[in-house]
Amino acid sequence: DTRLQVRAMFRLAALWGDYEGDLTRAVEEMGVALELAGDLGARAIQVEGHLRLAFLLVNMGELAQAEAELERCLALAAETGSLRDDAQATYLLGFVKYYRGQPKEAERLGLQARDWLERTGEAYMGAQNLIALARYALARGEPAEAESRMQNAIPLALDGGGWLVVSVYRYLVL
Repeated sequence: DTRLQVRAMFRLAALWGDYEGDLTRAVEEMGVALELAGDLGARAIQVEGHLRLAFLLVNMGELAQAEAELERCLALAAETGSLRDDAQATYLLGFVKYYRGQPKEAERLGLQARDWLERTGEAYMGAQNLIALARYALARGEPAEAESRMQNAIPLALDGGGWLVVSVYRYLVL
């Protein structure tokens, strides 16, 4: 089953990237998996693959490549009609835009993603997006707005647990 093979390759790439620290190998594996997904014509699997690849590229600091993958992801997600996929890719695209020197566009995308993530009930990604939105507000010199966004992130972070909780409380203490 090629679909199962592609999904297994996605997971294996994540393991290489997250736990082995071998991001280059992870990106190569994702490329092969995306080729297989393209041969299948499975849009939903392709969307997932481009999003996963973009996260790996962000972790490598390859922001221009990550942005290109996210644009592909969003184009494919538009064909599937999945608001969840749009929301996740939009959040990450905003994050990339911020670090590529486009803070206004980053915040616009983050606010759009916030609304979509709330509608789809994506607590884990929603918390990450609120952390990013707080960072953007701080960069604009709006600490009260940043604090409000972090306060809104607390329940989502508690739901997700782990590093999200630490990150939210760390920002609130700063």
